[in-house]
Amino acid sequence: MLVIFRMENKTIESKTTEQHPLNDQWSWWEHRKASSEDDYSNNTVRCADFETVEGFWQCINNIPSPSEFFYNGHNNKRFRNKDGSKRHVISFSVFRKGIHPSWEDDANRCGGDFTFKKFRDTRKLDEVWEESILHMISGHYPNIVGTRIVDTSVRGKNLYKLEIWFSPRDAEESLKPLMDTINDDYRLKGYYTKYHSN
Repeated sequence: MLVIFRMENKTIESKTTEQHPLNDQWSWWEHRKASSEDDYSNNTVRCADFETVEGFWQCINNIPSPSEFFYNGHNNKRFRNKDGSKRHVISFSVFRKGIHPSWEDDANRCGGDFTFKKFRDTRKLDEVWEESILHMISGHYPNIVGTRIVDTSVRGKNLYKLEIWFSPRDAEESLKPLMDTINDDYRLKGYYTKYHSN
């Protein structure tokens, strides 16, 4: 099944007259299935930028949700490009504008991420993803630099994981109460921390 999605490198502007600025600017990225690890950067594409509450809701309402394109135990969907070709999207990220969603980015080198253990419940996907973004853009967690939802399904088994990236590394302890809240609210199976450099 194909999903039409054509929003690459757009700045989202609300049609409403009243705007509610966020504390920071944000970029929405899609991660396309790569043939090798070397292709990661080339297959990570910025879709849209937003800087207001209204802009965020336009993104969440116009960009397909994870449940619409992740493997669900039966099939996964492809997006159609402008030229009619198809692409396989395996992840979405939202990061502070100017920060590339990769460990090698200078803003991420000295940080890490909380990775929630893989879960299978497709019904949780969209809610967990949306809540992680809302916490991040709220302005209450300046050390969170980005969040990513990933389809890790293998051999016909649907599996998903959520990552919340932070920097610097010593911000880890102050963020654990939020991770506990997300874990408990959605009855996930816990989380662990990965550091992006030694």
